[in-house]
Amino acid sequence: MRKLLVIGIGAGNPDHLTVQAVDGLNRADVLFIPDKGAKKNDLAE
Repeated sequence: MRKLLVIGIGAGNPDHLTVQAVDGLNRADVLFIPDKGAKKNDLAE
């Protein structure tokens, strides 16, 4: 069975990620990062 994890980054500061979010990101085989526009482009880096 495959799992879909939806992980939000809250206010956008990577220091605010939870331990569960980091664990989910580390277990993921594929990441989809939505385009939030040019003004928020640095969130995806």
